[in-house]
Amino acid sequence: MSSPVDLSNEELLVKMATTSLNSKVVSQHSWLLAPMAVNAVKRIIDPTRDTSVNLKMIKIIKKMGDTVEESEMIDGALIDQKTMGRGGPTRVEKAKIGLIQFQLSPPKTDMENQVIISDYTQMDRALKEERQYLLDLCKQIKKAGDAVNELSLHFLAKMKIMVIKDIEREDIEFYSKVTGVANPGQACSILLRGSNKLVLEEAERSLHDALCVIRCLVKKRALLPGGGAPEMEVAIRLRQLAQKQHGAQQYCWRAFADALELVPYTLAENAGLSPIHTVTELRAQHANGNSDYGVNVRKGYVTDIREENVLQPLMVTMSAITLASECVRSILKIDDIVSFFTPFQNCVILEFFESNVKFIIDILNFSGSFSQQIFSTCAICWFSFLKICFFCDSY
Repeated sequence: MSSPVDLSNEELLVKMATTSLNSKVVSQHSWLLAPMAVNAVKRIIDPTRDTSVNLKMIKIIKKMGDTVEESEMIDGALIDQKTMGRGGPTRVEKAKIGLIQFQLSPPKTDMENQVIISDYTQMDRALKEERQYLLDLCKQIKKAGDAVNELSLHFLAKMKIMVIKDIEREDIEFYSKVTGVANPGQACSILLRGSNKLVLEEAERSLHDALCVIRCLVKKRALLPGGGAPEMEVAIRLRQLAQKQHGAQQYCWRAFADALELVPYTLAENAGLSPIHTVTELRAQHANGNSDYGVNVRKGYVTDIREENVLQPLMVTMSAITLASECVRSILKIDDIVSFFTPFQNCVILEFFESNVKFIIDILNFSGSFSQQIFSTCAICWFSFLKICFFCDSY
């Protein structure tokens, strides 16, 4: 049912990223944000080898002012801090870069120790040794090519060394890779602009969703038709296999199939269509072998949703069904609290969930907001769990 994806097909990747942005507040800027997300991901991976994307290597900096159209991707590191030290350089080309994770300040004594100075000569000696200690540190930095005090900043400024301090600890890995200081790798930065805080936050959230879509396609390079088509196809297959089961297992398979049909049912209901009529028509199309048919909310009836370019990553549907089923199985294991079933009935239901998830994933392989889809499917499978409780109790 799924179709393979070629990561070199940039037009398709941009189309998928644009789809995730269509429901956002900044949807009118999808022509800019979608290609930016695709280029950022392709910048940090090797499409022929990598099977995952580390989104931490794409740093997003938000700056208030101008409009979203002024946003841009920067091939390198963008640091949101000012340079320190009066009189020091503010621009350096072809520079040697060092990441220092220790203090450029005089050493401190232990908590229980004290330094007692009885006359001014000892005071002068202490200050002189402090200056010499900091000067030696600065010379070592200059020779090799976090917290700093004013004296060390003064020495570094005289040596024409640019200093940027207070870098967040979680950003050290990013700057290490992009500068080649340690673990050299690919990284990039995105400068997001907006007229106010609300627009900036919404643009960042929307861009992150688009990046997650491309990451899903890198991890699992396949697409499924949307519009409830995968869920209906799986429900049809489950009902066919339910006819071959006996006893309580047959009720479990049917209940899971009914729960999956809630996806196109809810989609039709939210679009203002007749959910019963739409789901019945969709079920008939899939029973006749039209596995790409789904709910077309724009036209108001069931159509070939793949021809409408309504597609979603295979990994989204697989993750949603797998995680939701694991959640229900965890609930069913709490025998001391949930006492609906006999041990035999519990064994039958757990065996059903364990084998059923593998079967659904096989169907999707043969033939992203992502968190909202996963939680929605959890709710659907919880509904399935309640129906199973009813059937098994009756059985």
